[in-house]
Amino acid sequence: MSAALSTATRPEIDTSWHRSALNGLMPDAVPEVAVDEDVSNCAQLLRISRPILEVAADQLADTDVALLLTDRESRLISRVFGGTAVERNLDRLGAVHGSYMPEDAVGTTALGTPTETRQPIEVNGDEHFLDVYKHLSCYGFPILHPVTNRLECVLCMTSVGVEAHPLFRPFVQRIASEIRAGLLEHSRSAHQQLVDTYHRIATRRQIAVVALGDDVQLLNNAAVDQTDPTDIAVLRSIAASSLAMPPTVTLSSGRTVELHGERVPACRGMVFALVPSDDRIHPPRRSSYHRGNSCVFDVPSFVVSADRSLAVTGAPGTGRSSYARLAINGARAEIIDASGCLAAGSRPDILGATGAARASGSVLVVDNADALTDGDATTLRHVIAQRKQPVVVVTGPAADSSASVAALCALCTDRVDLAPIRHRPKHIAAASNHFLRQHSPAGARLHAAALDALVAHSWPANYTELDRVVERAVEHAASCGHENLIELTDLPRHLRVSGRPARLTLHERVERQGIIDALADCDGNKVHAAKQLGISRSTLYARIRSLAIEL
Repeated sequence: MSAALSTATRPEIDTSWHRSALNGLMPDAVPEVAVDEDVSNCAQLLRISRPILEVAADQLADTDVALLLTDRESRLISRVFGGTAVERNLDRLGAVHGSYMPEDAVGTTALGTPTETRQPIEVNGDEHFLDVYKHLSCYGFPILHPVTNRLECVLCMTSVGVEAHPLFRPFVQRIASEIRAGLLEHSRSAHQQLVDTYHRIATRRQIAVVALGDDVQLLNNAAVDQTDPTDIAVLRSIAASSLAMPPTVTLSSGRTVELHGERVPACRGMVFALVPSDDRIHPPRRSSYHRGNSCVFDVPSFVVSADRSLAVTGAPGTGRSSYARLAINGARAEIIDASGCLAAGSRPDILGATGAARASGSVLVVDNADALTDGDATTLRHVIAQRKQPVVVVTGPAADSSASVAALCALCTDRVDLAPIRHRPKHIAAASNHFLRQHSPAGARLHAAALDALVAHSWPANYTELDRVVERAVEHAASCGHENLIELTDLPRHLRVSGRPARLTLHERVERQGIIDALADCDGNKVHAAKQLGISRSTLYARIRSLAIEL
C-alpha cells in the first residue's frame, strides 16, 4: 500500500487515501456497493435538480461524459450520460441508481470524498484509491443549502481518461449554482407555507401556537408565556416522530394542554396549537430525583401494607433506586444494597434486614436484587410470599434477570418497568434542565441546538450519563466565558449532532444503538463490526450514514 500511496502528491488526496486505509480498504479490493433505489426522501431535491440536469444532458450529448448527483449520504439519485461508453463503465462498477458511494466504502472519489470534506475535489486516474476506478477522472462539487449551510448533495462530472477536462470545473460549478438557487427558492416557499399555516391557526390570542421547521421557530405571545425550551424540545421531537401525536402534553409549568398539530411537509415542519384542557394548573409531577422538580416520570404512591410488594426493574441509570424510594412516599425504609454488600466483601443478610424492618414497622427495600445469589433470592421470595412484610425489590431489566430473580419479581403485587431514557425523549429534555439547575449556580439555560442534541443521543448509561454530560457542559461553558448559556459546542464532541437522530423512529433508534455498540465492541473496526452484526461492510457504511452515527 505504501507504494500506491506515494503516487498521491496533493494534500487533499493524501489525506483521503489515509482515511481510506484507516477504513480497512485495500487498493486492489473490489468494493461492496449497497443499493437502495427508494429515493422518496430526496423528492424535493430531485424536483429542483431534474429540469436543470435535463438541460445539462442536452449540452453533454456525444461527449461521453457523465454527470452524477448523490444525496447527502453519498447515494446516487440521478445520472446523466453524454455517451454509452462511460455509462457502461459506471454500470460495470456498480455506480447505478440508488448505489451508496461513500469514501469509507469506495475510497477516494469525487463522489464520496466531497461528502466527507464538504470541499470540491478533482480526482484524476491514479489518484483514486481503489484500482478499479483508476481509468476514470472526475470533478466533484458539494452543494450546501444556502439557508441552513447543511450538505444537500454532491454533483460530480466523470469521464474515462487519465485527467479531467479543464472545463469540468466551471461546468459543474454553474450547474451547482443553479441547484443552489432552486434550493433557496424552495426554502422561501416552504418557509412561507409554514408561516401561512401558523397565521391561519393563530387566530385566538389566548391559544398558544408554536411553529417548528427545519431552521424556523415561531411562537405567539401566549406560547412565549406558557412554554420554555424544554417544552419546545418535546414538541420538536413529536414533530420529528413518525408516531401518532399524543392527545395531550404536560408542560414544564405543570399545565396539561390538548395538543393539536398540522404538518407542513415542504419544510419538514409542524404547527402546534396548545389548547388548555381545563383552567387548573397541576403541580409538576414528583421527580425521580431528590432535589428540585422535573417531569421525568409519574411516581404513584406505593400502598404500604404487609400484603403489598413492588418490583422496580430497569437498566442501570434509569432512576430505579430513586423511583423506589419515592414510591414509598416518606414511609420508613430498611434498605439493603445487594451489590454494595458484595463489593464490601459481605453477604446480604436478607433475614436480618427483614427482622429489622418488621421490628421498626419499615418497608424492606432490596436494591440491586439481581446481585443476589439463588439462595438469597429464594429467601426473599419466601418473605414476599408470606405477605407479612411490605417489600420493594429493585433490579435490572426482566429480560436480563436470572430465573430466581425473575420469579422474585413475578411474585410482587405491583411492578414498574423503567424503559431506557433513549425511548423517552420528553424525559431527556426535562431531566437535562433538572441537572442543569443542580450544576449551574449562575442559572444557565440550554441553547435549543444543545437541547436537541441531548434529546437525540442514545444515552447507554441513561440518567447517570446525562447528569455527568450536563455537569461537564456547565464547566466548559464557564471556562469559555458564557456560563449563562450552554451551547452545542459545550457538549462532548460525540454529542454535537442536532437534527437527524432526533427524527429517527423507535426501530431506527434501536438499530442505531446496536451499530454503536458493535463498533465500540470492535474498537471502531467497521470490518469486524459488520461481521458481528451479520451484515456486509457496505451495508454497515450505508446504515452509519443513514442513521447519522458519528465516528
